[in-house]
Amino acid sequence: MNRTHCVEHTKPDQRVEVFDITLRPSGELRPPALEVVHPETPQPLIVVPDFMAQAVEQIADIFELMLAFLCGYNVQPFAGLAIQVVRYPPNLEKAFGVKFGYGTYDGDQVIPFG
Repeated sequence: MNRTHCVEHTKPDQRVEVFDITLRPSGELRPPALEVVHPETPQPLIVVPDFMAQAVEQIADIFELMLAFLCGYNVQPFAGLAIQVVRYPPNLEKAFGVKFGYGTYDGDQVIPFG
């Protein structure tokens, strides 16, 4: 089910709850928060600053994946090797300082080209 419907067309079990600044029993203020109530994809209560931090991180991840896809779209074979954009394993990611690069696979092993 599309979560957009629980925003635009609320139902008892499909809605977005938005909470203003709240005074906690301890006397502290809780920033504005939101919660998605949905039978298939509920999202627990999260304060807006944390939600925005997650959204920014996910947008950066999406952008990174899009660049990797676009780079890999027109990669041509070189010297008979099937070169492609590959996701480096953690040891190569740390060595190169990037998540993706040009390379090929030898079974499950990544052979980087640059």
